[in-house]
Amino acid sequence: GGNVYSTSGLNAIMGVKGSDDFYLREYKNVTFPHGETLTVKGVTIELIPVTITPIALTPIQKDLISGYYVAGEDFAAGTYDLTAIKGGGNVICALKLNEIMGVDDSDFYIKEYKNVTFVKGDVLDIRGLTLRLTPR
Repeated sequence: GGNVYSTSGLNAIMGVKGSDDFYLREYKNVTFPHGETLTVKGVTIELIPVTITPIALTPIQKDLISGYYVAGEDFAAGTYDLTAIKGGGNVICALKLNEIMGVDDSDFYIKEYKNVTFVKGDVLDIRGLTLRLTPR
């Protein structure tokens, strides 16, 4: 038995001695960032690498305030209806969308924009309003 610890916070007493709960025999799902230092004292351990499969985001209704949002990271890639729910301003996605949207009753704003498809990596730029994304 002995101690296993890392620079990112792992600190475990591991071993196979006795039948008590003092020693951990396994420690699962530990992620070590690039350049991590792992220190092992008094015990031999086996590191078993596991390939992590990313989980696809499922499109859900989402309200976004002014900012930049990346499809596939900040919201799921997919097809959405866009609805202004507060304020007014610009909604831009290069080569797909460049609209002035808002909630005021005016010919200046549109309140909804339907059927916009965002693919992974598309950047949605929202300026001056809160926008609701509703999956189709």
